[in-house]
Amino acid sequence: MDKPRGRPFQPGNKYGRGRPKQSRNKEKSEEQRILAEYAPHLTRKCIALAMKGDRTALRLCMDRISVPRRDSYIQMNLPPIKSARDIDRAAEKVTEAIRRGALTPSEAETMMKLLEARSRVIERADLEQRLENLERAVSDTDNGWLSDRMQAAPTLADHKTDSQQTVHESKISSCPDSTVSDYPKE
Repeated sequence: MDKPRGRPFQPGNKYGRGRPKQSRNKEKSEEQRILAEYAPHLTRKCIALAMKGDRTALRLCMDRISVPRRDSYIQMNLPPIKSARDIDRAAEKVTEAIRRGALTPSEAETMMKLLEARSRVIERADLEQRLENLERAVSDTDNGWLSDRMQAAPTLADHKTDSQQTVHESKISSCPDSTVSDYPKE
């Protein structure tokens, strides 16, 4: 076993881009080749047996013909949704549809999740627009005032906390009198 497990190839794969998407596996055995050769005949025979009333053959054919749907379509007339008020109206219509029995609770849950996602999109767009308006207003009225204030504002390094001041004073008080004047102030 001289190949390492997990990553047997060098990074960069010098021999191509790998396996093409949607490519089929090679047939593994002679049985699979024979089965593929007779597939149309077997399909016709299964259909013939189903037509004669064989329940197993009928179930096999119906499973292939009618694939079960995962979700059903929900048909509702909702107002155009462009604001939070529109989302409120749409949610009210969904609630009314549940009350009338036009929607099942699971369908209504799906609709409400969709409305909630739309609400978040509208909220983000609104917040972005408001932020742009504020930035524009500040830049129009600033005329250098705000930038001067920001430069003059004290930073955290300029402020000492009480614990730092206490430590500094305790160092000074523990020093002999001759070295107090030599002690550098912070």
